[in-house]
Amino acid sequence: PDKRYYARSLDSLTRHIGAFRIFLGHSCAFTLAEVLITLGIIGVVAAMTIPTLIAKHRKNVTEAKLKKFYTTINQAITRSEVDNGDKSFWTVTKGSYSSREFFDKYLKDYLQYSKVKTSLKYTYVYLNDGTAFYFAIGENWKDTNSGDFIFCLDTKTCGQQSNGNSTLTNGKDTFAFQYAPNGCDWVLENLCNKGVEPYYRWDGFDRTYDNLKNACYNNKPYFCTAVIQQNGWKIPDDYPWIK
Repeated sequence: PDKRYYARSLDSLTRHIGAFRIFLGHSCAFTLAEVLITLGIIGVVAAMTIPTLIAKHRKNVTEAKLKKFYTTINQAITRSEVDNGDKSFWTVTKGSYSSREFFDKYLKDYLQYSKVKTSLKYTYVYLNDGTAFYFAIGENWKDTNSGDFIFCLDTKTCGQQSNGNSTLTNGKDTFAFQYAPNGCDWVLENLCNKGVEPYYRWDGFDRTYDNLKNACYNNKPYFCTAVIQQNGWKIPDDYPWIK
């Protein structure tokens, strides 16, 4: 072929490339208005769904941590009984530091923790998994083998609880438990011969799930732990404290 053949071929190829580029420009490009509308739709969908996803994640994390603490603390008590006898006969000296004495005698060797500190009333235990709890033994109880345990989802915030004056929300950041293995009267019968259980003591109403839920939802969030436990360690969909 001569030079004219190659020239015609090159010219034809150039025209085809140009036509293809025009086709791409018309069929694939978006106008500024279309881009803005698309971004607006994405923003609206994100605004609607992200808070729900965050709340669901927060609930899942809370459920997992609560269940793990309940298992961990009661396994520690069970293991301690092997060395220290039936928990019903455990005892400490009644006084300001009863909780620390209780920890040192009955819990210290059976938990994995990073730090322990004691205030005038409470002993704080910071667990290796990033959670914590604090408790008082014998405080406002009839014997020195009973007390309140408060579980904290985060060790960082649990330290804010100075002598129990919390700036955190019970039922959201902290959860109430009790320990009273000798509490076998009608007020504490749910704690009889047990370890650490959700706060469940009699408060003027029968301890049905609906009554506990009503109390939890209406400014008595210390009953919320029992609600979550009775719901299979799942936070109810209409739970008011975690949104």
